[in-house]
Amino acid sequence: MSHEYAAQLQPPFPGYCARFPVNMSDLVMAIIGAQYPSKSAEGGTGVSILKSFATSSPEAGRPSFWETTSVTDRCGYYNIAIIAYWPSNSAFNCWKADSGFENWWQSADRDLI
Repeated sequence: MSHEYAAQLQPPFPGYCARFPVNMSDLVMAIIGAQYPSKSAEGGTGVSILKSFATSSPEAGRPSFWETTSVTDRCGYYNIAIIAYWPSNSAFNCWKADSGFENWWQSADRDLI
């Protein structure tokens, strides 16, 4: 692509990128979600539980960044999720233990949200 063409390019949608420190050796991204028969069946409980995992652990172990998302899929099911990022495997592993996520994940209660 020539320099002149690139200067006049009008992209169809905005583009974004993330920059990380040069010394970063790994990045952990987790998508943690739940599915419901409909949006009304969720009732806020699932979102609250998922958000609590990102915010309830000691601050040093929390995800560096996280966001929530939701979508109704082609079959009509309502899906919610948090997408969370940690700067290292060790930070992620500490979070799993400190937030209670690992215990919840291993229990039968995870099917109840």
